[in-house]
Amino acid sequence: MQDINQMQDKINSIEKAYRLSTDQILRAGRLPLHSTKNGFWGFSPIPDIYDLFERINLKKSSNFIDLGSGDGRVAAIASLFTESTGIETDPDLCNKAREIIGRLSLQVSILNQDYLEYDLSKYDFLFINPDQPFSNGLEKQLLRQMKGTLIVLEDNFRPLILKIKQTIETPTYKANLYKK
Repeated sequence: MQDINQMQDKINSIEKAYRLSTDQILRAGRLPLHSTKNGFWGFSPIPDIYDLFERINLKKSSNFIDLGSGDGRVAAIASLFTESTGIETDPDLCNKAREIIGRLSLQVSILNQDYLEYDLSKYDFLFINPDQPFSNGLEKQLLRQMKGTLIVLEDNFRPLILKIKQTIETPTYKANLYKK
């Protein structure tokens, strides 16, 4: 178990690494968000995600997966609590995630795959910040494979069948936790 100072140092390191990455993007004249082949990538504020993971007691889980993990920041934060995986179809975002996570020496698996074609059954916590309705086949897959808890950031797109079991609000987000 890490003490509070060690954990805070790690969070600060993650936040600094991703701030530098965002600054590079901005200096290149781009925004730190864009469309990808299968969706839209934007970033999540690290302090809010960390707070959310503390509040759901992620450290008691065995494993975690971020569906559409983008640059890997959510999976990086989750790795401070449990075994963590990110899955993303965009190869450039996967490479960026692997680069930053490697520099930070974090134990995170980043998969360059489509989560709709991946077995999700082994994960205790599944995380998604959806950019489109769940009618894309994901909810059917979750109903077949999900054994744990689904964390859905925001209310823009919700599962149609799964039911909310808990809602947690951070300064920036509302997260809904779903179970079968």
